[in-house]
Amino acid sequence: MDFRGALARLRRLPAVGFIRQVGETYFTQIAVVLLGFVNSILVVRLLGPAGRGEFALAATLAAVGVQLSNLGLHSSNTYYVSRDRTALPVLAGNSLLASGLAGLAALAAYLVLKRWSRLAPVEDPLLALMLLAIPLGLANLLFQNLLIGTQRIRAYNVIDLTTRVLGVLLVAATAPLGIVSPEVVFAVVQAAVVISLVWMFLHLRPAFEGRLRASLARLRDGLGYGLRAYLGSLAAFLVLKSDIVLVSYLRGDVETGFYSIAVGLADILLMLPGVIGTVLFPRLAAAPDLRERWRLVRKVLAVMLPGTLVALVATLLMARPLIWLAYGRAWDPSFGAVVWLLPGIGCLAVNMILMNLFASCGMPRIVVVSPLLALVFNVAANLVVVPRLGFVGAAMTSSVAYALMLAMSLLYLKLRLFRGLCG
Repeated sequence: MDFRGALARLRRLPAVGFIRQVGETYFTQIAVVLLGFVNSILVVRLLGPAGRGEFALAATLAAVGVQLSNLGLHSSNTYYVSRDRTALPVLAGNSLLASGLAGLAALAAYLVLKRWSRLAPVEDPLLALMLLAIPLGLANLLFQNLLIGTQRIRAYNVIDLTTRVLGVLLVAATAPLGIVSPEVVFAVVQAAVVISLVWMFLHLRPAFEGRLRASLARLRDGLGYGLRAYLGSLAAFLVLKSDIVLVSYLRGDVETGFYSIAVGLADILLMLPGVIGTVLFPRLAAAPDLRERWRLVRKVLAVMLPGTLVALVATLLMARPLIWLAYGRAWDPSFGAVVWLLPGIGCLAVNMILMNLFASCGMPRIVVVSPLLALVFNVAANLVVVPRLGFVGAAMTSSVAYALMLAMSLLYLKLRLFRGLCG
């Protein structure tokens, strides 16, 4: 591995702002995670176990609603606005239209749940706030991706971090004001989402040039692209998370607890590749041709490959003492899962960059087929291996599944893209 050459390329990248944007976004995401932890502590202390349970259920269901209702439009927003900045007014209008439709669906759900109240997961007014959070969260997500697509990365980070800090402060302010309840805490969190949405809209508004409008034709195009992204992302997410469910079902809570430590560590290690992909994707989509996209990807991989190797080796050496320090020696068995999961994390990190390349080429079927095949393999292998080897077997099959995804991506790259690059 040419570490000296990689470092030389790393020094040249800040000239185009790429490393700066990645660094800002990465540290912003770390801060967001820490703020989420602080917010969780505040909610527990303010509401107690029962109130925390109500709040967590409402927040989780709202997040699921946003995930199910976005239909990949956030990905299509980034893709289309990266390729054509003049499409911004229409994409913003469609984002508001899609959020309005989600709002109508939420209103219909509210009426149904009020009519058959036994089906409602929470009671009013928390039920109404939970359903309102879905269109608000969807609009926020769609406008965030418009900021990313127009490469306003710093604005995206500043707005995201500032409004999350504001959300924590608003939650903390409920106690001295004497208005603590799950409904109030949930409402102030949503107030921060509204502020974020308004801030992003005002930031983008000068680029609308008074031409904000919706287009059903553009919305259909966005759904065509977005649904492929949606299915691919959902399958990739299930590859990552299905192990926990299967280990719980096949081996019980204790082994699930051990395995969750390894999965949590994987989530941390994959944050940086995810951020790199977020910053890289609009650049790839805006590139004039396939050759230029591949040049950008090679430049990123030339730095990322040795960096990933160093990170994996460092994690291997440090994981056991960190587990002892954070959780105690009783959690030492989880180290076995970490060892077997690390190769898969390396494969997945590289594959995330290649998936961004494919997505910038119009979202070919490999983006959906690859994670679907890996998911089928992972579930089938876990059903055979986990009863025999336990949670360590789940880590083994996961690494093989991630390696399979990377192998399919590399094969597709060789068979389809290299012809365009070299032909």
